[in-house]
Amino acid sequence: MSFFSRFSKKEKSPQALLPHPLPITVFSSQTTNPFSFADMPEQNFAARRQQARTVMAESLIAKNIVQRLCDNVVNAGLSWESTPIWDLIKDAPKSEDERKKFTRKIENKWKLYANSKEADWRGQFTLQQLQVQIFKKFLNEGEFFAVIRYLNSHTRLSPVTIQILNNDQIVQPTDSALINNAKKRGNSIVEGIEFDSTGAEVAIYVLKKMGETPVRILFFGEKSKRQFVIHGTNHQFRGKSRLADMVYELDRLSKYDEAELEATVTASKFVAAVEYKNEYKQIGNRLAGGISLGGARKTAKSKTPEGLERQEIDGQALIINNLPPGAEFKGYQPNRPNANYEKFVDSFCTRLAGLWGMPLSIFKMLFSSSYSAGRAEVLLFWNSVQVFRADFVSGFLNDFKKAVVSEWEKKGELKMDGFGVPAVREAWLYGSWTGISRPVVDPVREINAIKSRIAEGHTTRERESKAFNGSDFIENIDRLKIENEELAKARGKLEQEAK
Repeated sequence: MSFFSRFSKKEKSPQALLPHPLPITVFSSQTTNPFSFADMPEQNFAARRQQARTVMAESLIAKNIVQRLCDNVVNAGLSWESTPIWDLIKDAPKSEDERKKFTRKIENKWKLYANSKEADWRGQFTLQQLQVQIFKKFLNEGEFFAVIRYLNSHTRLSPVTIQILNNDQIVQPTDSALINNAKKRGNSIVEGIEFDSTGAEVAIYVLKKMGETPVRILFFGEKSKRQFVIHGTNHQFRGKSRLADMVYELDRLSKYDEAELEATVTASKFVAAVEYKNEYKQIGNRLAGGISLGGARKTAKSKTPEGLERQEIDGQALIINNLPPGAEFKGYQPNRPNANYEKFVDSFCTRLAGLWGMPLSIFKMLFSSSYSAGRAEVLLFWNSVQVFRADFVSGFLNDFKKAVVSEWEKKGELKMDGFGVPAVREAWLYGSWTGISRPVVDPVREINAIKSRIAEGHTTRERESKAFNGSDFIENIDRLKIENEELAKARGKLEQEAK
C-alpha cells in the first residue's frame, strides 16, 4: 500500500502512522502580554512535512513544479550588488571614485567568499550551491533551519559558516528543567521553537540523537549579538509545504499515470482469439488447438471455459494452420494510448501549477501559442518568481550577508564608519540580489526596450548586465577593451601579411 492511500481526504489523523510521533504541547506564558498561543489552531506539522516528502519521492508532477521554480528563482545562485544609502551615512566617502572603490571591494570580497566552499560547514558546497539546497527545502517542506557557526582561522576568507539542519531535529522538549526555565523567562515553547512575550523567536531546541535531551540554541547571542540561527518559514510557527495540500490530487494522477502506462504496454502485445459460429460451437469445444505455433516453445496449457487451448508465443511467429469449419480468427485492436489522457492530465496540472503561480506552458516547457500569449504567460510567471525571490532574500540571504560583512567590519577588513548604529549598519549593507533574467520571447524587441529604458534613465547598464547574465558592467568594459585591442592587432597583422 502506498503512502498516498493512507492519507486520503477522509482520514483525519495521520499522526498515528508516523514512526516517532512528536507531541504538540503549548506552554503559555503566565504573564499578561499582547501575544498568546492559547488560540493557536491545532496543527500537525510533522505529519504534513512527511506527506510533502513522500509526494516529492513519488510524484513526477511535484518534482517538475519544484525544479522549475528553483531553476528560475535561484538557478545557479543569486549574486549581490552593493548600493549603500550614502545619505544616511554621516562619515561616508565624499567622492564618487571613493564610493565606487568601496562597493567594488565589498562585492569582490563577497564574490570570492560565495564561490569558495567556506560557507558550507562541511566544506562540500559553495554558497551558490547551498542556495539551491535551501530553496528546495523551503519549497518541499515549507521551512528551513540554518545554524551559523563562527570559525577562527587566519586562512579563511570569513569565519562565518553555515549548517543546514534536518527539520525533524527541531523538537518539542519534554525535559522539565528546559520547560520551567522557559516559563521563568516569560517565554513559550511551540513546536520546538521558543518565543518571547511579543512572539519573536528566541531559541530552537535541536535533537542531536534520538533519546537525548535537545540542545537549546539562541537566535542571537546575548553578549556578542551575533546571529546563530536563521529560520525561513511560510507560517507563524513551523512551515507548511504546499505540496501537502496537493497530496490527494497528486496521488490520483500518479496512479492514473501508472495505469495508462501499464495499459499501453499490454495493448502493444498482439491479442487474438478463435471464434466459432453458433452451429459449430460444440465442435469447437472438442477441437481446441486449431492454431499451431511455428517453432514456439509451448508453455503451461489451460482450458478456458469455452474449451479453447491457451498458449504463450514467447516471441515466435503465429501460424494459422487449417482452422476447423466454422472457426474464425479475430484480432483485437488496442484502445491505448487514451486519446483524452493528455487533456485530462493537463487540466489538473494547470490547477496544481497555478497554486504556485506557474502557467501550464512553463510547467511543460512548451510554448505553442502566439507571441503575445507566450509573452503574457512569461510575464505573469515572472511576477511569482519575483515574490519567491524576495521571500528567499529576506528570509535567508540578507541575514547571512549581514553576518559575513559584520565579521569583516569587526576585523577591520572593511572600513564602515558608524557600523554599530543599526540604521547606519543597514545603510552600509543595502543592496540588491540578482539572478537570471526573465526569459525573452523576442530578443530583438527586448534589446530595443532596454535601450529605451536606459535612455530614459529607468535603469542602468550595470543593472542590466547583472540582470542579463550576472556580469559586472565595469568588468565587461575592461575585458572588451583588452579584446578590442587584441582584435585590432590581429587585423593589422593580417593586413600586413596580405600586402
